[in-house]
Amino acid sequence: MTPSGPYVHGALVRFVRGGVPILEKHIPGTLLEVDIPSSVTFARTADGIDIIENSDPMLECCGRLALPWMSGRNYGVDYLHVPPPPPFSAEGVSVMWEARNRLRIKHRPPTSADAAWSTLSASSLDNLSWIEMRSAVEAAVALLSAWPTDPVRIVKWAPVESTRGRILVRDTERSKHLEVMGGRVPVRVASAGSRRIERKLTGISVISALVADRISSHEVFMKVAGTAGAELSDLFRRVSMRSRPNGLSIDPPASTWPPRMRVLYSSCVRLLTQLEDAGAGESHAPLSELWELYEGWVTESILAALTRKCGEALRGESGIGWRWGAQEEQWVLLEQADIPSKGPKVEPLNVLGTSLIGAVGASQPDVLLAHRKRGVTSLVVVDAKKRKKKMNPEDLTVSASKYLWNIRDASNVLNHALDAVFLAAPLGGPSSADPSGRSCAIFADPSEHSDFAEHLIEKLG
Repeated sequence: MTPSGPYVHGALVRFVRGGVPILEKHIPGTLLEVDIPSSVTFARTADGIDIIENSDPMLECCGRLALPWMSGRNYGVDYLHVPPPPPFSAEGVSVMWEARNRLRIKHRPPTSADAAWSTLSASSLDNLSWIEMRSAVEAAVALLSAWPTDPVRIVKWAPVESTRGRILVRDTERSKHLEVMGGRVPVRVASAGSRRIERKLTGISVISALVADRISSHEVFMKVAGTAGAELSDLFRRVSMRSRPNGLSIDPPASTWPPRMRVLYSSCVRLLTQLEDAGAGESHAPLSELWELYEGWVTESILAALTRKCGEALRGESGIGWRWGAQEEQWVLLEQADIPSKGPKVEPLNVLGTSLIGAVGASQPDVLLAHRKRGVTSLVVVDAKKRKKKMNPEDLTVSASKYLWNIRDASNVLNHALDAVFLAAPLGGPSSADPSGRSCAIFADPSEHSDFAEHLIEKLG
């Protein structure tokens, strides 16, 4: 979230790319915290606020930037729609966002089925994201169950013989209730104490109220959710009421907020982006770094393809991947696998009986896929490459060679461990000039509902 400090009233918010404002929106009230990627910066200007995209082309952003605001008793949220660069489409961004979230959900234990709303599924919400709803609900429940508190200094009065802690001499001497025995010893003395009060944040109160309003007024969601919809709306209203300050209050920067409150705020902002009731078949993604979305979509597509082929996966013992099958045939998918650099005390990464080490340095491919059948193990790397143009042979050579040359069999570092490297790119690209090159670029476009993952699994299986 933004390191915003004091809020700005009636601000003109601009999104700046390459030093040029490409979008702007006037906010009718006080701008609250804005949830932006870490690569995006936030700067105040004479007439408003600039939200500045990083100049590195690898850190291009796209999606809907939610701008929550409040003005007196009114509150609301406006949006800036940041378009993706070619060849990506708005539909593709939404597909990638949903895939990225599904992948993250798979890293966490399932939600308890005790609550009525827990039985809802993403498929029943007409392209609206239950994943974001689930994250926001979990954050709200976690906050209500352990609400952050702050210590407040108080003065305690007690007989001197039962006083604990530091005695406040000045408070004792200045008290109009001062009583002295024999002209020298106070009957009651002041001492320093503290009590804890619940943390109140205007931003949390407003954003939770916005979510409650959006849920209760969203026709598609309420039709599907039924009584669970009212239950969810009430959950966020309880958070809003509990966080509401007694009077007008300016929140400190979000970096100083308790972690549970920061998580809830970000989850609510993203949920508001998803719950925009803009018509059947439309879905939206919050402002995100495009490379991260594309990388997550490629990984989740392969995971989904293997699940369709082999059934539900078991989590890997190392916690970084999934596995399928038994002795006759096995599959393993490792996400962001850490393959260490060779060294005297370094433990190689073991995958289906093959120990992997980096001959030159450490490697961390997006996907490491292993297949073992009839005693033979095949290992391939799949790496996502966000490109605006079709990959050329030089790009393929450089990108693939860093894995083919580096990743070795630890039992004999002269042996290259990988059977192939596949580079997923939105416009595809060439294959190696000779089969011994063991690399190719594959066409993987999220807006085209690409089935590259099925073809890849079929080729390996």
